[in-house]
Amino acid sequence: MIEDLANSSPEHGKAKLPRQNAPVLAVVKFIEENLPEYINEHLQNPVDISNENGLTQNLVNHLRYLDWNYPFYFDKENMEDESKGNSPTVDLAVYTRKKIIVKTRAYSPKGRFFAVEAKRLGLSGKREKEYLVGHWEGEEQEKYIESGGIERFKKHIHGKRLLHSGMIGYVQKNDFSYWLTKINGWVDEFIQNPQQSLVSWEEGDKLSPEITDHQRIAKHTSLHSRREDSTELDSITLYHLWVDLKPTDK
Repeated sequence: MIEDLANSSPEHGKAKLPRQNAPVLAVVKFIEENLPEYINEHLQNPVDISNENGLTQNLVNHLRYLDWNYPFYFDKENMEDESKGNSPTVDLAVYTRKKIIVKTRAYSPKGRFFAVEAKRLGLSGKREKEYLVGHWEGEEQEKYIESGGIERFKKHIHGKRLLHSGMIGYVQKNDFSYWLTKINGWVDEFIQNPQQSLVSWEEGDKLSPEITDHQRIAKHTSLHSRREDSTELDSITLYHLWVDLKPTDK
């Protein structure tokens, strides 16, 4: 089933993956194919749910309901380090039901091989760039909140020991084209003015569009360098799936 799903997913963009990454491609395809129903359920829900946690809770419930017959399963608020009670948690994690190999790494049953962070696109003020980076708090801006989605993957806060992960973007204002231009523009700002961010940025951090058949879904890929420890430089490929949750009359 993994190979069937992966083979139905064309590879586009600069972060192109070889076929030994079939488990990753299968998960991305599974999420992408089931997002339209999630969007419809959201638009028809009489309760106005616009907060990130509520949107993600509904998404995880939707995917869990469908994944019982697949060789992988989903977990919400997944701890990065189970040995630490204060461990950071990623919004969504994917575990394998059988032994698999992703690129050069082997995963045993119940092994986590994919992680997803979800962010709202349409925040304002100090959280405007949260899809990328966190923000400063305090009267003298002395406390930094590491809430940035991509930043967390670059810092190994999310996706430790993973070569591939993903991000969900909830679009609540403007359109896909606007946000792609905006986010890649922010990356340019960080490249030109490194002091604006606590992590380094380069051209590869920009999002590259891919093909998708649904008008309320946008798909992108990006490749990010990150420091795995004090000596080794590693990288992670991210798949971005954005969903347009704006009511049809807006």
